Amino acid sequence: MPSGLEQQVPSADLPEDRVWAAAAHLSALLAVAVPWPGMNIVGSLVIWLAHRDRSPFVEHQARAALNFQIGMAILMLANVPLVFVAIGIVIAWAIVLINMVFVLLATLTAAGGKGYVYPFSLHLVPPRARCE
Repeated sequence: MPSGLEQQVPSADLPEDRVWAAAAHLSALLAVAVPWPGMNIVGSLVIWLAHRDRSPFVEHQARAALNFQIGMAILMLANVPLVFVAIGIVIAWAIVLINMVFVLLATLTAAGGKGYVYPFSLHLVPPRARCE
């Protein structure tokens, strides 16, 4: 039986929605190509802002990616003092590895037209209230 979160996840009606949702998740890997602070957030933020009124599926998936990446950025910032001790480097690599695994799982799921719910995520960006 699906949990309350899974019941609220919209599915993709259009192939274009699948592409944008997958891109919202995959864009977090920009941080690998351009290792500036916050680059893991930029892609999903842009897609969420551009599509939040167009497609419920893309809005949900981009918001989920954005919330997860904000959490990952907070974890990395909290780890900075530990880098001066050897354990911080190991923790940083673990955070990067966990991030990449969940990003790839979310990308593949969204590309298949199903919504992905990250197993742990901060919900800092709330859903938009729809006025109809």
